[in-house]
This record gives sequence, C-alpha cells and structure tokens, in this order.
Amino acid sequence: MKSALVALLGVVWVALAATGCATTAPAGAAAGKPASGGATPAATETKPAEAAAPSAPADTADKAPAAEAAQSQVASSGTVTLKAVDEKTGQVVTLSLRPIHFDYDKYAIRQEDRSAITYDAGQLNRLPNLRVMIEGHCDERGTTEYNLALGQHRAVAVLHALAAEGVRNGRLQTVSFGKERPLDSGHTEAAWAKNRRSIVRDASSS
Repeated sequence: MKSALVALLGVVWVALAATGCATTAPAGAAAGKPASGGATPAATETKPAEAAAPSAPADTADKAPAAEAAQSQVASSGTVTLKAVDEKTGQVVTLSLRPIHFDYDKYAIRQEDRSAITYDAGQLNRLPNLRVMIEGHCDERGTTEYNLALGQHRAVAVLHALAAEGVRNGRLQTVSFGKERPLDSGHTEAAWAKNRRSIVRDASSS
C-alpha cells in the first residue's frame, strides 16, 4: 500500500513538472514579430509618394490689355495722328488733326485755316473726355521771349476757335514753344511758313 502511494505521488510530480516547463511564446510573437535573436525578415521596399504636379499657370491670353495713355505722332506736314482709348467702348480711336498756320508776326486765325479748325473740332468731339494740349510755335526770327509770347497768343486763338466749334473748353490746355521746336530746320520762307503753326496733341505729349 505504501509503495502504491509513493508511485502515485511520483506520477503527480512528473505531471506537475511537465506543466511548469511548457514553452511560452515571447511577447509579440502572436503579432508576427520575430523572437529576440530570431531571423530578421527581408526589408520591404517602400515606393516614395509622387510629388504633386505643379498647377498650371492661369491663362491670361484672353485678358484685355491695360488701357494705354494717348499717343501722338507728328508728320513732316505737321498733321498730328493721335491714338486714344474711347472710355465708353474701350476701343482705340485714331484721330487725324491738321495744323493751323499763321502769317508772319500774327496770331489771328486765317480764313484759309477755318476749315482745318472745323475739321479738328469734329475729330476731337469723337473723344469728348480726352484732354488735349494746343501748342503755339513760331519761326526762328525774333527774340526767344517775344516768340514765346507770340506762340502763346497763337495757341489761345486756336483754343477759342475750337471752343466756338463745340469743343468743351475745360479739356483744352495751351503751351508755347516759341521758336524752340521748328518743324522744318531750314532758313527759307517756305520753312518759316511751316514753323508758324499751332497743333493739337494729347496733353501728355507736350
């Protein structure tokens, strides 16, 4: 009986020992992580994220150009070509303005120049808000001071003539250049006759 009891205790002890020595998986094994000292899995190549494509620049081809200032060009004949933007339509309008000529040492509008005054007034009234400058010029004879005064009288005479034709007075300005800006650099009667003149230009050109 005693020997049977000893044998039973031996079996129980062996069972308890087997239970206590069971291998326990290291922490993290269930999650697929290798145990400490185990083989390292092959590195996985990660494709870098593609850079975002730059946004296309805004299309500006169909944008209207900024309004330009009025521009004048003077031909050898003295005729002025003036380009300006019509504020109502936004379109560029080209005006052709004729010179007004004067007799020697005079500033009265000659009868033969009345048609040029009427024509210029009609041109200017196409752009009723455009401010213009009326220039007075003289030939080379006489002193600088005298010709500056005479040129001013000529410019003012044209201003009054244009106003009488319906051009609003408030948009007209005058300036005299005397004999400083000859159209013809010659020293003949023909050259002097061309230089005794008054022209109308955009106010920013003088």
